[in-house]
Amino acid sequence: MSSSRVIKSFRQLLNESKEQSRRRLVIEQIISAMSLGVNLSPLFADMVKAAQTTDLVQKKMIYLYICKYAEENKELLILSTGTFQRDCQSQDPLVRGLSLRSMSSLMNKELVEYMAREIKKGLMDRSNYVRRIAVLATVKLFRVSPELVLDTEIEKKLYSMIAEVDPYVSINSVVALNEILASKGGISITQKIIIHLLKRFHEFTHWGQSIVLGLVANYAPQSEQECLQILNLLDNYLKSGNTSVILSVSKVFINLINDLPNLRNQIYDRIKNPLITLVSCSGDEMAYPVLKHIYLIATQLPNLFANEASRFFIKGSDPTYLQEIKIDILCEIVNKQNFKQIIFALASYVINSSLNEHISSYCIRAIGKIASQLSSYFDMVIDYLMEFIELDIPHIVEASMIILKDVIRLFPEQSLEIVLPELKRLSEIIHTEEAKVSLIWILGEYGEKIDEGPYILEKFVETFSEESSEKIKLELLTSVLKMFFKRPPESKKMLGVILHEATENSNEPDVIDRGLFYYRLIFTDINKTKSIVLSEKENFTRFTENDPLELFEILMDEFNTFSVVYKKPYEQFKRIIHKNEEEEEEEDDDSSTDSSSFSEEELLDQIQQNVNGLDINQQNQSQSQNQQNSQEEQEIELEPKFNLEPSEFQNKWMNSSHNLNFDFELDEELDKDSFEEILKENNFQVMASGLIQSTIKIFCYGKDISNNQIGLFQLLITGVNVKLNAKGTNPQFLKLFAEYIATVLTE
Repeated sequence: MSSSRVIKSFRQLLNESKEQSRRRLVIEQIISAMSLGVNLSPLFADMVKAAQTTDLVQKKMIYLYICKYAEENKELLILSTGTFQRDCQSQDPLVRGLSLRSMSSLMNKELVEYMAREIKKGLMDRSNYVRRIAVLATVKLFRVSPELVLDTEIEKKLYSMIAEVDPYVSINSVVALNEILASKGGISITQKIIIHLLKRFHEFTHWGQSIVLGLVANYAPQSEQECLQILNLLDNYLKSGNTSVILSVSKVFINLINDLPNLRNQIYDRIKNPLITLVSCSGDEMAYPVLKHIYLIATQLPNLFANEASRFFIKGSDPTYLQEIKIDILCEIVNKQNFKQIIFALASYVINSSLNEHISSYCIRAIGKIASQLSSYFDMVIDYLMEFIELDIPHIVEASMIILKDVIRLFPEQSLEIVLPELKRLSEIIHTEEAKVSLIWILGEYGEKIDEGPYILEKFVETFSEESSEKIKLELLTSVLKMFFKRPPESKKMLGVILHEATENSNEPDVIDRGLFYYRLIFTDINKTKSIVLSEKENFTRFTENDPLELFEILMDEFNTFSVVYKKPYEQFKRIIHKNEEEEEEEDDDSSTDSSSFSEEELLDQIQQNVNGLDINQQNQSQSQNQQNSQEEQEIELEPKFNLEPSEFQNKWMNSSHNLNFDFELDEELDKDSFEEILKENNFQVMASGLIQSTIKIFCYGKDISNNQIGLFQLLITGVNVKLNAKGTNPQFLKLFAEYIATVLTE
């Protein structure tokens, strides 16, 4: 979209706007237009000039603009260095921090000397806030110019800042050192650092605690006594309400097992209950990775969770991915004591109409897997499978057919008598590829034992040319050849037909190759062909995919990572992640050049409407100021029975023109119900509320009677700390609303 008129309009508005309120509005509209995809880089010099302001809100938006268009204005970028340097010397730590963060985000090699100088000053700043930003800025500087970080005193300074009193500075230093020294394996973990961080562990946020636990997991204790001290110190944090902390502590405990082999069972028992509790108390998305970690442990220690089988029974409200992993866990923890409980639960899921077809089939596969693990209960398993087949429900019959093939492979003598009489009926009702392949395989291996065996195969041969599945054709070729050597009279003609179809009329290369291979093999030496095709097979009792010992060891080393969720080592999926990140970056680059869905005229109209919509005109400035003062003196009185529909609330929330963030502290901690009661007593209407781990989240709203203003609020309450996000159409009333709700909750 051509943006020359838009740029001209913005430039004019910037030059004409002398008072702060009007200029802030103009800059807001510039940022808004920028987010719509309009290329506003020609305004770069004007925006740098506008950065000479004491208004922190304007400064934030201007720095956002500069970071966005810095790459396109490399020649003009030097103009901004003076502004950044002046702001880095400001008396206000918020301004110093903002300037340092924005300057380090430019990632421009021509500015690295300026960046390095200000970062070094920032590391020595008297403000904790500025030092926090300066520590993270070293990582950005390292990415642009590694030598300026590694060849100076910055690395040593970061190590010394781990001992900072401010916990955020301390943790940021650990994170920065891990990034900077990644090629050397990350931060050098010493006993002194570990002891210092563990002593201050309670001061850190959940994120900070997870970072520290990552270091502890890679630390090699000097003695058994030190191992026990670490276990005792971290034991209470298994009761944390944060998933990351509990999994990180679990990883530390598991890693210490190598140093304390005699405590192996006790350590696993200690982490068992917190993991199970975490599943019940977390949302579905958080429960899933925890269940994946439980499954990993259960593959090698099934008895650990054997007595907790009922905790892994699926619910109708569980999403499919949770139901699957719970079924997988049940398969791993089954033993002689809980077998009947688990097998009955799985069988009930198969016929439960409230569950989808995929889960029914998944349960049948699980029952087949259990049969391979507990052969002494084979009779009960085969009875269940045959009962499923008699239900004549297509997806259940087909899933049972697939599992019957594996059951026959494991227990041919016990199962053939029961299964073979059903093959003719099954051949008429199964339709999926995998089920047909299983049936054809059984007919090829054991079909000669029933009178109808060759004739069932013949029906498949008659439709060979119409069959679209290559797998079915390949399996049919092999099974017909086996049947020919077992019952030649009934199969001779059928073999000729299928070889002719495969070699002359097929379009699939693999089918043609196999047909020609069998044809040439037969005519070369039919006796040798028979000995090859009907060669004896060794008996086995377990499928190799059920013995992932090597994979288990790798995944345990990568505990509390995506490797456990994906069930594969990081090396196998890291390239995919990096490739996807590159593709996303390319998409972002493409999207930034796409034209906006708004036309130029619509955008200009929108800008003018927004500018004219507020009474900050130069001609009636005094009148507006008086109006603002009068509004500030007013008290809020909310309408008692005002009501908004959820859709109205969502629409107003998404489209509100003004936003205000307001933080305050309570005198004491309250529960969710108490907060709702207080709000309702003061005529605030609660739209929705919930508890996310230890944080209470409440959406509410209210309408002021005298001024007809509506305020929408989101409250995030953790302990006595409250974060309030207010939205509405009038910034002055938003401030009044925010102060009023803070007063209500703190009285």
